[in-house]
Order: sequence, then structure tokens, then C-alpha cells
Amino acid sequence: MQALLKLTNFVSKTFALWAIVFALLAFLFPAQFKIFAPYIPYLLGLVMFGMGITLTFADFSEVAKHPKSVFIGVIYHYACYRIRISKSL
Repeated sequence: MQALLKLTNFVSKTFALWAIVFALLAFLFPAQFKIFAPYIPYLLGLVMFGMGITLTFADFSEVAKHPKSVFIGVIYHYACYRIRISKSL
């Protein structure tokens, strides 16, 4: 059990680094990563789960302390999404 705890601690501390490394590798060698295309939704779910398990209750309290920042982020997210969709049509 201690080994599993050490592994999950290591993965959670270096998660961003692994995401950047594999994104760079996929950018440089797209043919080798093409086999993962059908699994992208599941892999994105895994990434979101990995990010979610690193959250603490203190993170949620920060959100409650700064609702204006959250509101601006949500508006910005959907504004960018709408701009991207309108350009692709």
C-alpha cells in the first residue's frame, strides 16, 4: 500500500510535466500517436480525473472567496468557445 501511495503522490506532483511531455511528443511525432485518436474522450476523462484528485477543500474555499474571478473565467471560456465555433462554420 505504501508503494501505491508513493506512486500516486509522484504522479500527482508531476502530472503537468507529463502532460507537456506527451503533448510535445504527439506534436513532433503525430503518426505514432494517431492510434490513440479513438480514445481521446476517455483519455481526456483520465486527465480531468487526475486533475480532480489533486483538489483539496482549501481549493474550493478559494473559489468561494473569489466568485468574481470564477465568473470572469466562465464568461471568457464560453466567449472563446463561441468565437471558435463561429470561425469553423
